[in-house]
Amino acid sequence: MLIRSPREINTQAAHESGLSRHTVCTVLKKDLNFRPRKPHYVQELTPEDCDRRMEYGELMLGWHDDWPKLFENILWSDEAGFYIFAFVSRHNCHYWAAHDPEVTVEKMQNRPKVIVWCGMTATRVVGP
Repeated sequence: MLIRSPREINTQAAHESGLSRHTVCTVLKKDLNFRPRKPHYVQELTPEDCDRRMEYGELMLGWHDDWPKLFENILWSDEAGFYIFAFVSRHNCHYWAAHDPEVTVEKMQNRPKVIVWCGMTATRVVGP
């Protein structure tokens, strides 16, 4: 059931199969070598998005024909935040053990961070 549909919840699999949840978890871990996984979130793209990208590209190329220095006058930019001190997100850590390992992680509240900005044109880089 879970091989066919990995998104099934093991409690639902236990209910539908008539086995205990513990038995289902044991089979998943020991026999099938399954581990709990977290999904990776990505931006949903629709068919209209592809059409809009093509329209934008054609529009920009049309403008470039009329104004050859167009791309030299566009500033493309982005920014990112970096924490000064490393920290561990508890949502990204999993501990598998026979007994509670009693792992603790100290974390500073209101950690200082640096925002880095950079921009570029066709001919130069601005920043950071």
